[in-house]
This record gives sequence, C-alpha cells and structure tokens, in this order.
Amino acid sequence: MEDGWVGILPIFDPWISPTSLKELYPEMFACAVDKEARIFDTVVIAPDGGDRSWNLLFRWEFQDWEMARDGILSIDNLVKKNFRLVNWCCLCWCDEETLDHLLLYCKFVHTLWSEVFSLFGVQWVLLKTVVSLLFAWWNWLGIHSSNVRNMVLPCLMWLTWKERNARTFEDIERTVDLLNSLLTRTLKQEQEHAHEVHCSRERSRAAWKIIDEYLMPFVEREDYQISSKCRLHPNKDLFRDQELHKIHVDINEWRCGYCKKSFRAEKFLDQHFDNRHYNLLNVSHSKCLADLCGALHCDVVMNTKSTKTKCNPAATARNRHLCESLADSCFPANQGPSAIRLHDLFLRQFCDAHTCSGKQKPFSKGGKKETSVFYLAIAILTLMLLPIFYLIVYLHQSEMRKDTQELRRISKVGQKTKPS
Repeated sequence: MEDGWVGILPIFDPWISPTSLKELYPEMFACAVDKEARIFDTVVIAPDGGDRSWNLLFRWEFQDWEMARDGILSIDNLVKKNFRLVNWCCLCWCDEETLDHLLLYCKFVHTLWSEVFSLFGVQWVLLKTVVSLLFAWWNWLGIHSSNVRNMVLPCLMWLTWKERNARTFEDIERTVDLLNSLLTRTLKQEQEHAHEVHCSRERSRAAWKIIDEYLMPFVEREDYQISSKCRLHPNKDLFRDQELHKIHVDINEWRCGYCKKSFRAEKFLDQHFDNRHYNLLNVSHSKCLADLCGALHCDVVMNTKSTKTKCNPAATARNRHLCESLADSCFPANQGPSAIRLHDLFLRQFCDAHTCSGKQKPFSKGGKKETSVFYLAIAILTLMLLPIFYLIVYLHQSEMRKDTQELRRISKVGQKTKPS
C-alpha cells in the first residue's frame, strides 16, 4: 500500500468521492465502532495479494433511540398506524402492550428487574417511563461510569423484546426462570471479565492541576518531601502514568506514548487508554484523585458550579472535614517547621473557603507563577517595534539636520547678497 494512503481516515476523509463517508452516510457514522480508524487498520488483502477491501466495523445499540422516541413496533404503536390488532401483552396477559408496560411494568419483566437489583445489591424504584429510565441509568444516576451496569438495561430489554417476538411470531415460549438464568449468567460473565474503573478521569485531571499549581510550588519552596502515604502524592493518582504518556503534537493531534497511535482530540485518547491500556492502571496501590475534588474545589477550575446554586451546609462541612484530614495526614506537625508551615498554608489555601458565607475564596495564597500569554505577546511585539521606532527617530533627526544645514546655507547666501 502506498505511503500516501496509510494516514487516511476512511470515514472523515474524502478518499472515494469528493464527499466524506461521514457526510454521505451519517447513520453509518453514528454506529461505527472506531470512528478514528485509519485506512491501514481496516484494509483486508486477499491471500494471493490481489483483491483488497475495507472492513469498516459497525454496531447498533439495542434500539435506544427508538425507545427514546417510542418508536419500536409495539402493538399500541401499530394500532396508532391504523393496524387492526388486539392490544394485549403476550407476556403477562394482564394489560395492553405499550412501551412502558412491556419493558418496565409487565409482571413477567418485573421478575427480571428484581433479579438485576438483587445481583447488584441495590434497592431502586423503577422510574415512570422508559425515557426517564434511559436518562438515569446510562451512568448509574451519574455516580458511576460502569460498562457492566450500563449493559444491564439494553441486555434486559433486548431479552424481553426477543421473547415477545418469539411468542408473537414463532409461538415459542420460554419460562421467566430460564430468561432469568440467561440474564444473570450473561451479566456475571461480563462482570468477571470487565475492567471497570469507577473514577472520573476529567475530575482527576482537574484535581491534579490544582495540586500542581496551588500546592506543589510551596512544597518545593520548603524543600519538603510528601509521604507516599499522603493522598496528594503523585504516585497515588490512578491516571498519573497515563497522563504522562500523553503526547500533544499540535492542536488537532494527540499521541499515545505507549503504542504511538494518534488521535484528533484528547477525549479520544482517553477512550483509547480505557479500552486498550486499562491493564497499565495501578489499581491496587493508587487511588481515585477525583474523590478529593470536594476538598480541592475542582468545580472552581472546571467552571461546573453555578453561582445560583444554594449552599449546602452538610456538604460544605463534609468537604471541610476531608480537607482538614488531608492537611493533617500530609503535613503532620511532628515532621518539623516546614510541615507546620505547609499545614497552615493548606488550611488557608483550601480549607478556609469551605463555608457558606462566601467571604473566603479558594487559593487565596496564589499559585504557580506562569507567564501570561498576553504579556508574552506584548513583549514580542515591543521587541519587533523597537527597531522600527529607533529607525524613525534616526530618519527624523537626519532630516532635521539636513533642514538646519539648508537654513544656514540660505542665511549665508543672503548675507553675501545684502546691499551695502
């Protein structure tokens, strides 16, 4: 394959027509497995080295979008399309077959939901509609980023839909116990092989940025060694090694330091780390730095906290307690004068701002002094304009000297021609 073809992105680049596949087939783009795949990764060459083809892998999630707009062909939707059908649920024979009944409230399906909740050890009341459930479940009510738990909803609903179709069109009926066993076995197998990390990479990054900018300069100034047991130690950051293996080539290119694969944006590189290099995370000895965001004011640097949000005294007290415990564990007073000074600074820098009064702002002691881009631009512009300024001054002075000499010459000539 010619070198010019290696870097082509078959979905984004116009390589077979003036228009990219993304624009020609937006539905296919939406369900592509690897949207950033290069043409070299997708080519399939015949054994004899002759014919070539490109295998762009696609997947389609279980009709999430159809459920969200109540678009699956349940009996009530078919009736709305003027089909003359008896609207009856074939699973429980107790009620009409609507989307919400079929997937949430049917007695048959309710048994499956009960098994799911029991499997994960939670107690949760099902929401009123499938749309609400989709919104809430997709990241476990916003608390976890869990591939296994996110798979529960499509898995259960897909089994329900297949059973409904089997009973409707093939007259094949399976017991709820059989489906229950199949669902449980599928989820347990997935859970055993899953590489779940319940830690926000974005918030961990924000927490480390705060530590690096508003704490480490003072630690370095005191020449103090933070204990490896301290939660603020770099080795305690779960994602620290991966963050160090990010190579920012330019504004539109990020490169993986492990396998050298390139990506158009940092978020795609983060997904690559999660999918391909999850085994490099030191889960046993590292901690989730995002857990400290409440104490370190991550919302301030991430701009996620609304100014209109009412202060929660209980949450504020909890964050202050966490902040003070970090100060005590990382800078114990028995470690000498430097530790005492850093302990006091940590309280002033982070902990004092945990109050509902709003009088004290976080990072009151300042942080790492970085050269502002604005001032850097002004300095460069000044250096460029300074020679021009001196040139103008020089030319102006030269012109003034010439004018002075000319006036003197005219004055002398006038004196010579003056009549006696």
